[in-house]
Amino acid sequence: MQQSTLLFCCILPFLLSYVAAKPILQPRQLERRGVAPLWNESGPSVRDVKQVKTLNCWWAASSLAVLMSSQKWVEDMVKYGNGSSMTGQSWPKDSTVQVTVWNPNSGSKETFTADQNYISQTEDHPNGNWWHEAIGQGAKAMGKTDSFIGVISGSNPDWDPKSGSATIGLKILTGFETDSSYQQFLTIDEFFELAKKASTGTPVIFNTLSKEQVGITIPQLGHSHDYAIYNGSINPNGERVIWARNSWGSTDAFKLEDVYNNSYQIIHLRDWNVLGSGPTDMTHQDAPDVSTNGTTSTNSTSIPSSTQTNTDDTSTTASTGSAGSVSDAASTSSAMPTGETTTTSDSIASPSSGTSQAAGSADVGTTSAPSTSDGANILPWTSTLPGSSWTLPASILTTYTFKN
Repeated sequence: MQQSTLLFCCILPFLLSYVAAKPILQPRQLERRGVAPLWNESGPSVRDVKQVKTLNCWWAASSLAVLMSSQKWVEDMVKYGNGSSMTGQSWPKDSTVQVTVWNPNSGSKETFTADQNYISQTEDHPNGNWWHEAIGQGAKAMGKTDSFIGVISGSNPDWDPKSGSATIGLKILTGFETDSSYQQFLTIDEFFELAKKASTGTPVIFNTLSKEQVGITIPQLGHSHDYAIYNGSINPNGERVIWARNSWGSTDAFKLEDVYNNSYQIIHLRDWNVLGSGPTDMTHQDAPDVSTNGTTSTNSTSIPSSTQTNTDDTSTTASTGSAGSVSDAASTSSAMPTGETTTTSDSIASPSSGTSQAAGSADVGTTSAPSTSDGANILPWTSTLPGSSWTLPASILTTYTFKN
């Protein structure tokens, strides 16, 4: 008996330490993820659109071009789950929304439900503003019953990384017929005139040549890549530039010669339709009249009559007024797999790496002379788009190694 008692006393400390170390299991309650807004107080912004890994620059460029033509057009495409309008509202939230798109084959308007729980975890800003993701879900949903390039059709349609065209993207987003103007059949002056039409409220896109054909430019143009055009403008020194939004997260001023010599085509609406009321639709109202079914008139071709724009995230052209909502501008190097370029950008993620770099801040709408890399001043831009473009030696630029 004494031996048993002694043995028990010896093992008692070990038993106590085991019980103390054993975790106490408690039932865990799953919390529903918070509903993210479709857009911020200033409405849909170009900063909400960011291509990271999915090879669908045609879709991102189409979305950007339409948004830059008319913010209100984009807002009219998205409604609350119960069908009421979000147009003009700040920070609208709903976990499911109704999205209106146009079938690129038939031209018919179709409405689908988009769900925040199924947003991409790589593109745009996961768990952030998701209007662009919502419209993308609507576009892909058409692949369940129809077939068109850019979307892999079937019971679970998705973006096709091997096909796609902004001619299809603009059809889906506007319902209008589209067309292409090939660079080889245009003079440089004709090319510039087509690019300038973007500032009137009609979406215009250019896409670049293949990896083997694209030359070195400053900022560096991506190969086989689509860019949404803001406008074309002329600097005080007579140099013509094209301002464009890159779906990788930058707003850039390219020399006209660089864009012309490295482009394959300009894509646009066949009749150069002005969306809504054109760039004047960039004004975002804080206290809109919300109706039950409330979309405003679409497919309008009225001409813009004002230059009022967003106060949060804006851009105006040199001569014709608002050209679209732009990111906070900065001078930085693009995050690319190899090499560096000069660009006016947000924090930028490359399509292949998904890495980002923080961009410095710059005054929006400034016309002060930007500085070169050696500190010398160069002629100021006549365009009031934000940001500056640094002058860097071409020797630092290396060839792109990725597509889209």
